[in-house]
Order: sequence, then C-alpha cells, then structure tokens
Amino acid sequence: MSQWVFFGGLSLLTFVLALTGSILAIWFLHRKGRNSLKKVPALAMIAAIVIIPAVTALLNNPTSTNSKVIAAVQGNANAGLFSNLDRGTILQNHLDATELVFESELADQVDLLVWPENASDIDPLRSVSAEAKIDEIAARIGAPFSFGTITSRDGESFNSTLLWRPGVGAVDYYDKKQPVPFAEFVPNREFWRLFAPDLIDLVPEGYAFGTRDGIFEIEQDFVAGTLICFEIAEDGILRELVAGGAEVILSQTNNADFGYSDETYQQAGIAQLRAIETGRSVVNISTVGLSAIYLPTGQVLSELVWYQPGAMVEEVPLYSGTTPAMIIGAWFDYANLVGAFGVLLVFYFRKKRR
Repeated sequence: MSQWVFFGGLSLLTFVLALTGSILAIWFLHRKGRNSLKKVPALAMIAAIVIIPAVTALLNNPTSTNSKVIAAVQGNANAGLFSNLDRGTILQNHLDATELVFESELADQVDLLVWPENASDIDPLRSVSAEAKIDEIAARIGAPFSFGTITSRDGESFNSTLLWRPGVGAVDYYDKKQPVPFAEFVPNREFWRLFAPDLIDLVPEGYAFGTRDGIFEIEQDFVAGTLICFEIAEDGILRELVAGGAEVILSQTNNADFGYSDETYQQAGIAQLRAIETGRSVVNISTVGLSAIYLPTGQVLSELVWYQPGAMVEEVPLYSGTTPAMIIGAWFDYANLVGAFGVLLVFYFRKKRR
C-alpha cells in the first residue's frame, strides 16, 4: 500500500486507506445480500487497490544520476527541550560518536558529514571554542558538514541547520519554517497563559519562523535539501525541496523528548514514505534514533539502533527525476478537500429537505 504515495503523496495514501476501509465495512454489512453481482464493482476496486501498488513496487526502480558518500552520526545525547545537561555536553556526544566514522572503509571518501537537529548545544557562530571543535572534526573528515544548532540574529532565536566548510565556517544555513506550537513557540501566549501559566511558562522564549529555503549546494554536482524534525510531515516543504533541485533529502531530527515511545518509529515511517513520494533518498538522522537511510523504493539502505551512539557511512544514490506525486500531489490535496466539503453539503441539504 505504501507505493500509493508515488502517485499522489500522503493524501492519496490516506484516501485509499479510508476508501478501502469503507468498502470492506459496506461489504461486511451487506454480505448476506442475494444479488452477488452488486459485489463485483467493490471486489474489483479492492483488487485494484492491492494490485496497483504491488505492480508499482516491481516497476519503481529509478536510475540514480550519481552517488555520494554520506556519513550520518547519531550522538545518543539527551537533547530534550528541558534537559539540564552541562553546556557543551550534547556537542561532545556527537564529536565522540563521529569517531565511529573513521572505522568505516569509506571514511576517506566522505562527501558530506551530517549531524541531527540540536546536535550542537553551543552555537559556533557565537562561541570560539565550539567553532574550533566543529572546524576540527570537519577538517578531519575532509568534507562539508551539516548540523543543527540554535542561532540568534537581530534579537530573534532560530532552530537552524548550518552548512559548514572546513577552514571556512558556515557558508549557508536553514531556519526551521514550522516550529512546533507549545513546544518551540507559544501562539497567543497571553491568552493561553490564562488557563495554564505554569505549563506555558515552560517555553520561555519561542523560536522565530524561518524564511529561507533548505537547499544546500554541497558541490557543483551535489545538491541536498534539508528540513528539520516534524517538517518531514509538511507536504509543501518536501515539494519545495524537490522543485529546488534537491537530489537527496536530509531529515535532521531530535527525538530525545519522546523517550522509548513509538513517536520515533512513526516519524521514521513518514520519512520512508517521503522517499517513495519524492523519488529521493532520505537520510533520517536523529539525536537518539531511530536513524536510517531510505531509498526511493522504500528499501532501507542503513539503520542504527536507537539510544546508542552510531554512524551510518554509505554511498547514497542521488536522483533528479520527478514522481507523479510531485506533479499532481498538491492538486489532489485541493480536490480531496473540495470533495469532502461537497459531501458534507450534500448530506446537509438532504437532511434539511427531509
């Protein structure tokens, strides 16, 4: 069923699942009906729902335009929003875990080093010591370096991802466009504080909304698209990255606040679906896991055990083609919304007429 996202994205998959459940429910309620011919259209539709993605899975074998060695590091750091670790602990966790990269046979061929969201709890743009540590590890790897940190500009704070070049420093950055309400910022703080002041005050300072695109030109022939955490669930951001020329998607996230819950598997599952939908490899790298690299077929190229430091060093294929979902996905979203609203209107007027 997952291959339905190839044609229309997550909205189409959701629609198909709801349609399948509705057909099965209606069939079950009327299974004792005398006229079996009435069941033929429903059975044919169910067969199509199953067969189409099965055939797509067999035929969905895109040809990569190139490949790059990407090293993605999971630091196993308690990087929760309200963690009370000593300043620099999270950065040091990821520096230590990066040593695992050098154990790989591909260590001297790395084209891009990737850390997750909030991997550096000290902004290297404002700290000389953090800048030195980050530049040192980037120089040892000998490649550009993408990592998450909290930056500050013009009196505002941002949840950011920096693109760092050894010996040069930050050459590009992306600020999270969709901070999480009541976690990374509080909308209408004065109003909500009336109901739960202690809870609202747990978020003392909200992050500002980013406005830049997440396109990183790593090399002349290598373009990566980056997003942060829950933005993997934002359809428009993925479409923007693909339209901007991204050949691989970097999904940099911090799951530390969710502990051993199913949230990390849910987010990784969305990343896997996004790989099929966009026709791009997706590097889903977390502070604590689940971290994995997914191919456009949905296959897992590499995966790390959660709550353990680890590094994925893989030759990741790059892609530049366009899937049907990237062309018609947005139109299907609108059609789905209009159709749902139309059904509500039909039921309303039928009820009113009765």
